[in-house]
Amino acid sequence: MTAYVFQRILLTVPVILLAVTLVFLAGHAVPDYAVRSTAQGLTGAANLETAKQQVRHDLGLDKPLLQQYGEFLGGLLKGDLGDSFITKQPVVEELKRRMPVSVELGLLSLLVALVVSVPIGIISAIRQDSWLDYVLRFISILGLAIPAF
Repeated sequence: MTAYVFQRILLTVPVILLAVTLVFLAGHAVPDYAVRSTAQGLTGAANLETAKQQVRHDLGLDKPLLQQYGEFLGGLLKGDLGDSFITKQPVVEELKRRMPVSVELGLLSLLVALVVSVPIGIISAIRQDSWLDYVLRFISILGLAIPAF
């Protein structure tokens, strides 16, 4: 059992690294959008191209991709998630500010799920293979098919 747990923990490392890499690459899939929108917000820029070059330099997008990835990983390891493009505040501060509401929403949705699912499970177990069981199973599967948002 200990070997299995240790193996599962070791397997999380490549999964996390893959997820981080995909997030990094997704941010670079269309980087010009962030550059363009940030450059348009700058005042006093001679023209849009000059402002875009300045924003690319400020964001480090003028560096080689591997160097950007290394800096991205280094920032993550230090807990630096960068600054928000919209608010220009550190992302960590934005997360701290919004975390209580997200936790409350998650706990309330868990509570609602338990209040609904436990009675349905009990009734389905007691009335197994009856018309009521089939209706409750259908409703449960329908509930699973509905997107969480």
